[in-house]
Amino acid sequence: MDKEKIKNLLESPMVAVFFTIICILVIFSLHKSSQKAEISKESIKNLEEGLKIEEKNLEKEKDKLKNSQEQLTIEKMKRNELLLKREGEITIQIPEKEQALAKNSEEKEETNSPQKEWKELLFD
Repeated sequence: MDKEKIKNLLESPMVAVFFTIICILVIFSLHKSSQKAEISKESIKNLEEGLKIEEKNLEKEKDKLKNSQEQLTIEKMKRNELLLKREGEITIQIPEKEQALAKNSEEKEETNSPQKEWKELLFD
């Protein structure tokens, strides 16, 4: 092509309108992208703040749990090892399984009537 044709083409009003429209579209697109980036930035900031708040709440809950477990452990030690109790409480000790079985067998022997003992002696 000739330099003159290129010059005429670039100087035509249609090419100027075409470039103007393209530039306006690019500017509009960049503006929308920057708005989305700002919204994303604000959203990330809000999420990070929410995360910090949740982490603080989690730490508080962990501390509460730790304190309650410590208190339960201390109370368990007082009750089981030191045999202490609260005011107004009645302490009941449950015997070991072997002790309970031994007592039950002794009670059975004591509750046998003389007739049963004779029957067991003679017929067994």
